[in-house]
Amino acid sequence: MMAYIFSTAALCCMVMLMLTAHWALAPASGSERESTAPFECGFDSASKMRLPFSTRFFLLAVIFVIFDIEMILLLPLVVLMVKTMSIPTLWLFSLFIAILAAGTLYEWYTGALSWFSA
Repeated sequence: MMAYIFSTAALCCMVMLMLTAHWALAPASGSERESTAPFECGFDSASKMRLPFSTRFFLLAVIFVIFDIEMILLLPLVVLMVKTMSIPTLWLFSLFIAILAAGTLYEWYTGALSWFSA
């Protein structure tokens, strides 16, 4: 037990030592125009290279990823329901579905699922 405490303390000290050394020895990064500007063959930038990104598209993409993760979490519950068919498993399954339904209804009522704003 004492070895674990000692190794954890030694690791924390080494991390703090490395962070302090980096802070003390690293060159200061200035925000000069040349270092932050995009490079276009030595000329100044003619236009903005980035197009505006739709936040609605980003929100729908995040909701889609969350939906996929919910499906990954739902599949083992279905297999568990088929194998055991017990009351606690039924309650767990019902609670999970209720949370998913409440989240979907909240997204629907706040307008997060509509592509066009009314």
